[in-house]
Amino acid sequence: MQELKAWLQRQLGPPLFEKLSEGDIAALHLAGYDGELLGCASRESLLQLKLTLPVVDMLLAKCGARPRPLGRESTASDGGTDAAANAEPPPTFASMASYTSRFAAHIPTPSGKAAATVVGRRHLATYAHGAHSSWTLGQKMQVAVHSPYADRRQHVEAEVVYKSVRIDLVLLEVQQDLPCPELEAGTPAGDTFIIHGQLSPHPALRENYDNTCVCHGWVAATSPDNRSHIRGHSSSGGADSEGGGCFDVATGRLFAIAMAAISGSNAVTMLPVIVIVPILAGLRSAPEAS
Repeated sequence: MQELKAWLQRQLGPPLFEKLSEGDIAALHLAGYDGELLGCASRESLLQLKLTLPVVDMLLAKCGARPRPLGRESTASDGGTDAAANAEPPPTFASMASYTSRFAAHIPTPSGKAAATVVGRRHLATYAHGAHSSWTLGQKMQVAVHSPYADRRQHVEAEVVYKSVRIDLVLLEVQQDLPCPELEAGTPAGDTFIIHGQLSPHPALRENYDNTCVCHGWVAATSPDNRSHIRGHSSSGGADSEGGGCFDVATGRLFAIAMAAISGSNAVTMLPVIVIVPILAGLRSAPEAS
């Protein structure tokens, strides 16, 4: 809790920090929030912690995700991670793809490779339908993640730590730190994005290479449906997008995970990271098994 308290002091400054009670900080800590996750928290998730409305508004105003101009590297005060992972990309399609590739991953399957995306220091997100519907909590599998040492991915062991058929989400946990994207709390309709997915269904010719599929699109609808999904239109519109990260072109931030292509159109459903953040917080706050 001391690390969270120190981070809040830096973000808020002494006058505003004094408005937080020890109970407020303890509630945030017990819920698993840190600087990374608090930057993408929603009003609803913070109110569920029994924080007062003025405190919630203060935290969202001072600690929430903020758009930043392209080309500037993140810093600790931005809620950034390391400079290599968070140097923002120039506003070109090729540069965006190069930037987002470090957050893209894949899961080897009998028919090819399924896309997954880094959403936390040790967590990746993918979809729960299709072949993934048979996965169970605690199941172990190999996942290929970005290697900082070569132009290819490296295989690591991952475990299924969360699965929801309703929102079509699986979260995988690995036992090593991964380069983590900055998260975007929300992106308005009409904003452009790229999806960093995975070529399918063809098996890769060379197992360690990523064979990614990168497409562009725009946000079509931001009102969530009964599965908490929003909707976009992409240049691919196919299964190649599923499990891929959706990155806002204006900020370089991850705002959603592509879940499923809508048959007969270029539309794709997307699960906003603002839905995933409280789930990650819950995983972090869960007691370790004795």
